[in-house]
Parts: sequence; C-alpha cells; structure tokens
Amino acid sequence: MYKRKTEFFGIPIPCKDDFIEEDEEAKRMNIIENQLLASTKGIRCAVFEEGHFRIIDNNDGTCSVNLFPAGGNYAICGMVNGGYIESKEAITWENISKGGFYYLYISFTSDTYENENAFRLIVTTISKTNQEAFLLMATLDLRNGKEELNSIPDTKLYGCDLASHVNDKTNPHGEHLYQNELTVTKGMEISVDDESIDTAALTIDDKRSSKATIESKNEMILKDKRATLALSDDANTSLLTENQTVIGAINEAFQQKIYVVDMDSGGKGGILITVPNANEIISAEVHQIAQISKGASIFEFSNLGEIAIGYLGIDGNVTDKGSLKVYNNGSTGIKIRVRIFYR
Repeated sequence: MYKRKTEFFGIPIPCKDDFIEEDEEAKRMNIIENQLLASTKGIRCAVFEEGHFRIIDNNDGTCSVNLFPAGGNYAICGMVNGGYIESKEAITWENISKGGFYYLYISFTSDTYENENAFRLIVTTISKTNQEAFLLMATLDLRNGKEELNSIPDTKLYGCDLASHVNDKTNPHGEHLYQNELTVTKGMEISVDDESIDTAALTIDDKRSSKATIESKNEMILKDKRATLALSDDANTSLLTENQTVIGAINEAFQQKIYVVDMDSGGKGGILITVPNANEIISAEVHQIAQISKGASIFEFSNLGEIAIGYLGIDGNVTDKGSLKVYNNGSTGIKIRVRIFYR
C-alpha cells in the first residue's frame, strides 16, 4: 500500500521507497477512469471548440469538406464516446460524390483515450443513431447541383451549451427554443411580467395551411376569470349570453349564425318570420331601409313607429322554435331589414 493518497478521491500516490504495486496502480487508474466517466455523463459526445468549414470542388465529380483552425486555435476540440479529442491542424472529409445528401461525423478509435489526435472522419448518407460514438459536425447537400453545408445541424451538441443549460435558471435552453415535439406531463403556465412587451403571450403559426388547429383528445376547457368555454355543442348552452368576457364572446361566435331578410312592415298585426333549419332564435335587429328616388336630395321618413319582437315562449303568436314575429305601431308596407341571430 502506498504511503500517500489524495485528500478527496483517495487516489494512491507512490512515494520514495514505495514499490510499484499492481493492485494500487489498478485502484488509482480505476478511480481516475470512474471520475472521468462521471464528469462526462451527458456530454460524452460534444464540440468544445471548432474552426471554419469550407467546401472544396475536386473537379472530378467529388467534393471535400475542410475544417481549418481560426486565429491559431483548434480546428476541432471536443469529446467522442467520453474520449477527449483535439486537432490544431486542418482536417478534411474527402471524396464526397456529388448528387447526394451527407452527414459528416467524427468517430473515436481504440486509441482515442490514449491519444487525443486519434479519431476517424466519416461521411455517410444515413444519420447515425449512436450519438455517443459519432460526433455530428455538419451536413452537406450536393443534390441538384447544390453545394450547401450546414455547420449547425439540429442534433449537433456543443459542450458550452450543456454548461449553460445546467447553470442558467432563466433560459436554460437559450433565448429561443426550437422543438419538434413538446410533451407536458403535469402543467404549463405562460406568465408575462414585463409590461413593455406588447407581443402576444402565445402565437400559433401553422404554415402548412391557412388554418391553425388546436386539438384535444379529451374535453377541452378554456377559462378566464369570469367564464368557462367547453368546446362542445352540449357544454356551451349556459354560456351563450356571457358577452362580458372574451371567452363568452368567442363562445357566441362559435355558436351563432345570421339570417337576413328584407320585407314590408306589418304594423300592429306583425309579420311572422321563420328561419330555415334553425333550432333556436337568439335575438334579432330591425332597421328601416332608405328608399330614395334618383335625383332626390333628401330622404322622407315614414311612420314606422316603435318596433317590438315576439319570441317563442313569450309571444303566444309564435309557436315554432325557428320563428319570431316583428311588430311596429306605425304604418304597414314600410321596407325593413331584419337580421336574426340563431343556432
């Protein structure tokens, strides 16, 4: 047993007069390896620093992609499968045939853990699923005469990004988060505290069509402080007159239809109007239509008088759920327009 060891991890340290012991050396190396593994969990494959990419046309139907250091720094510095890699010299993916879409990777070798320069460059048309053993550096599109290189593909991971994610309590994923799918298992809250922000708290922009779709696999309930909107026909009955809130107004907009008819006033005897396919009359508006002869300078008002509307259950002359009756206490035969809101 060696006389000394480190204070925290207890790594054995050989001292003067100690004999090299196989078990102690194995213990020391195991401690170091285990701590290296523990420290790289989550970033076993990541870019710490990289240079600049350029595409080289080989003029033989192929291209090469060169990654060269910028400002005397690294061309690549990172980690593959938990092994540290670096190169201050330019590295090149070679002989890439034109006409395809390619993924450019760095892969570890059996010597990577001992030699930071020991890594392989791989070009493939298939995305690798083992994201620990293959470090994605870029994608290259050579289809249809294009030469487009993307040095920041979606699944490329930077070591600095992960450090920011751990330490940042406000925006752990950066100022902007791009995600193909987001699943919330408990709850989600949108809270905007900055009064200077005048944009919408939630914006849906579905570029696939002109209609953005919100779908619920169960009953959906939208709530504000004064009303509840359930997006189903049966659940909305009690909310149809809740105009005092935004949700109530949306509810009525979802449910109501409008029927417009022009007719002559019927006087005190009234005119019965029936709306085709109406299940219920909600309300109605009546306006006099201005009829002005060509060349006339003013409109001569007729004696339409006061207007009253009779509804089912209140007016005994209305016996059908899709009907109402319009009365006026002035003249008959005056042109009027009736707008009826129904569902």
